[in-house]
Amino acid sequence: MDLQLRDKVALVTGGGRGIGKAIVEAFAREGAQVVVGDILLDEAQQVVEEIASSVKTIAVKVDVSKKADVAAMVETALREFGRIDILVNAAGVIGCTPFVDIEEDEWDRVMDVNARGVYLVTRAVVPHMMKQRYGKIVNISSRSGKSAQALFSHYSASKFSAIGLTQSPSTELAEYDI
Repeated sequence: MDLQLRDKVALVTGGGRGIGKAIVEAFAREGAQVVVGDILLDEAQQVVEEIASSVKTIAVKVDVSKKADVAAMVETALREFGRIDILVNAAGVIGCTPFVDIEEDEWDRVMDVNARGVYLVTRAVVPHMMKQRYGKIVNISSRSGKSAQALFSHYSASKFSAIGLTQSPSTELAEYDI
């Protein structure tokens, strides 16, 4: 353990599995305290159990597309740790459907998690980072967010959005060291 992130608090959405879980594990190895946010609380709790001996870590059930869930997660993080230094928006879903077959509910599901979720969680965390005049935000996108692919129209649109939600706020928040 190198402890490069000792005394830092990281909030990771989608932290119960996949890329999010790997990010949580990496933060823990580096000494960060971690909030593992995931819609699947059992998986988030399992991750916490796996790394709990090395750093303080908590699991929080969150649907990133729901403002109330996001607010509750951020409130829990602040109550438990007093701050959020790092946010990683790793929660995501994928869809592989020909454009003409994408139903509105499938479009909404992909956009709600991959675009709205990034917006809601970032929007909830940023005021706290502004107050502490420090923060790091990482939004997980995809190559589909840079170059569209057949059968992934809604997924590509959502990941292009995640890139925009990274680039534009970064210019606005730079004065706060975010």
